[in-house]
Amino acid sequence: MQALPWPRRRRILKPSHRRRKQSRRQGLRISRKAPAAKAGPQPFQASWQEASPDEKALFLESLGESSKVIREHWDKSTPEERKKILKANPLLSARPLKHHWVSATPEERVAFLEAHPKTLQKVKEAWESATPEQRKMLALEHPYFARKALYHVWMEATPQEKIAFLAAQPSLSAELKNRWTGCTAWQKQWYAKNYPGLECGKPWADTTTEERALFLEANPGIAEKVREAWQKAQPEVRATLVRKWQGWPLRAYNARLEKAGKPVVSAKTPAPTAKTPAPATTKKVTATTVKK
Repeated sequence: MQALPWPRRRRILKPSHRRRKQSRRQGLRISRKAPAAKAGPQPFQASWQEASPDEKALFLESLGESSKVIREHWDKSTPEERKKILKANPLLSARPLKHHWVSATPEERVAFLEAHPKTLQKVKEAWESATPEQRKMLALEHPYFARKALYHVWMEATPQEKIAFLAAQPSLSAELKNRWTGCTAWQKQWYAKNYPGLECGKPWADTTTEERALFLEANPGIAEKVREAWQKAQPEVRATLVRKWQGWPLRAYNARLEKAGKPVVSAKTPAPTAKTPAPATTKKVTATTVKK
């Protein structure tokens, strides 16, 4: 008669051990499902070629002499002359360009700078010779109020401006996202054929701003509603909505940069009058270590 195997004794865990084991298992499951997100590029870290228009325009503002040359040329030029200078950029040159330099967008400022090779070379050398920390320090010590107003029509807006304005329309933004996530196999083929570069198979969170703008264009029903909202809004209102977008490279400094465009009245420092002279101001940071 064959002997029966001895039953294995089941290990009885104490409640504390049991909780510890469950937490380890849950931790493993979470780590497999949700890997740590990669940190995006930090402002002022890239080379001049790879830097965004926002970074370049803000850095230009910190270089007094170079900034003055470009600003004066813009303000002295007529709208038609500005269009000719920006002819290398069809999107920007199509805009009215009747506003002063103070209302020029970062994209317009950088494009106008690039039309001045000598000044551009000085600014590029200053950028490359400075460390990322020096670039940041100089730029933030000379802030300007970017995107005060957007005077151009919807068709002349950049992909970033379009998606930023779309983000301010929650229902339309959600509708476009649902169109992307709900794409059928046939629709994916249609988008890929008629709008090269659109890959609807990947998650919405992994799409670039340019891809979202192209997908918006590929859905005219939604695009027309956004365009109508843009056209009805005043230039200052458009800019206010666009500035709220979380996709801008300098969004971490928005509060500081927007403050530069608003008059600040201090209760401690009285306004200068005939009897009370204005207090002298000193610059904390100068660009002595960077070529202008």
